[in-house]
Amino acid sequence: MNKLKLSILDLAKFTEETKTASEVLNQSTEIAKLADKLGYTRYWFAEHHNTSMVMSMFPEIMVAHVASQTQRIRVGTGGVMLPNHSAFSVAERFAMLEALFPGRIDLGIGRAPGTDGRTALALRRSREVIKQDTFPAQLTELLGFLRHNLPDNHPFAHINVSPDPSLIPEIYMLGSSTGGVEFALAERLPFVFAAQINAELAGLRNIFRNLKVFFRLWFLQQKPMKKLIIRQRPLFYTGRC
Repeated sequence: MNKLKLSILDLAKFTEETKTASEVLNQSTEIAKLADKLGYTRYWFAEHHNTSMVMSMFPEIMVAHVASQTQRIRVGTGGVMLPNHSAFSVAERFAMLEALFPGRIDLGIGRAPGTDGRTALALRRSREVIKQDTFPAQLTELLGFLRHNLPDNHPFAHINVSPDPSLIPEIYMLGSSTGGVEFALAERLPFVFAAQINAELAGLRNIFRNLKVFFRLWFLQQKPMKKLIIRQRPLFYTGRC
């Protein structure tokens, strides 16, 4: 019988036990080290901005730190909110992480800003961009940069994120609705359902109803997918999420 694989999603959230930002991040590090010893599969950090309780603003910083403090557990993002970032910059950062920790880095990608509209504007510095849905183009660019396969007629073709084309983290599409599934299907990415965000879709009956939508879309796309992951909730709390 296959063993159930457990993973952790960490918001690096203030609790009654953690009074300072340093204590929050140190506690995350200690939990990750314990998870590594206990045989957990993955440790992911979320991205949230302009909150009074969460210290996970740029999760890739904690990814690098935690990966350096652990031995075998995969470490990644759940996720990088791509509209807040340059696709090229994200690809560069995760290529570097993959070089530092080969075979241990996950890049979970989200479509939402992870914050309010005013903070999103502060992050992106463009009112025009705020009004546009740039995610589809950004996702295409991100995958093209990491896979080194942007078409020749793309304006960013032949721009390399690193000298080594093998530096590709394991990439996941995140979503709290069926919308993210369509992007996962189109790009043949594993899909992770954020049921902790959308509780209405988290019930077993609703999961199976949406699985029907998923497989119908899958059939219409006629493209193989690696895997589908449904996460009822972050699998480990310690009062943090």
